[in-house]
Amino acid sequence: MTLLIALIVVVIIVVVYLVMQANRKTRDQGNKN
Repeated sequence: MTLLIALIVVVIIVVVYLVMQANRKTRDQGNKN
């Protein structure tokens, strides 16, 4: 059970990190344009 909770937490952190990276990329493209 604890392993499942840890896995869910890791997945959430990865998703948040990817979303932040995507937002940063779109923001950089907007600045270049």
